[in-house]
Amino acid sequence: MHLDRRIVQGGADLVSRLIQATQGHGGITTTFIERLNGTFQQRLSAVGPRTSARVRCPGTLSAGMDVVGCLYNLCAFHHRLRLKLSVRGYGHR
Repeated sequence: MHLDRRIVQGGADLVSRLIQATQGHGGITTTFIERLNGTFQQRLSAVGPRTSARVRCPGTLSAGMDVVGCLYNLCAFHHRLRLKLSVRGYGHR
């Protein structure tokens, strides 16, 4: 399978600067958005790939996505954000 990557907004120099600022190296990747899509599909049944749930009002879907986004960003434990805390000579936690 051949994957075709195109820049649809901005120029190649802008894209390379943004990649350098956010990732440090590499090329155009969809890893982060795919992870976010998977999180929404896991936690909100209306956007799952094989679902019989239907949203009757677009506002309901938007509110559900807002709740899932807030829970993901503010309440979920992220291993990457873990800090070493010094606890008075007892070492690190």
